[in-house]
Amino acid sequence: VLFVTEAGGMVTDVDGAADPMTAGTILASNLELHPQVLQRLKAAG
Repeated sequence: VLFVTEAGGMVTDVDGAADPMTAGTILASNLELHPQVLQRLKAAG
């Protein structure tokens, strides 16, 4: 998590919550792609 955020990326759980460590799922990506990936994951169910 630290490496991604220090590199300018974003880390959430797959539902978009800011603390992925409690959810058990992690989504890490760059700031441009992150909202798009979240949207596709939500659409996939």
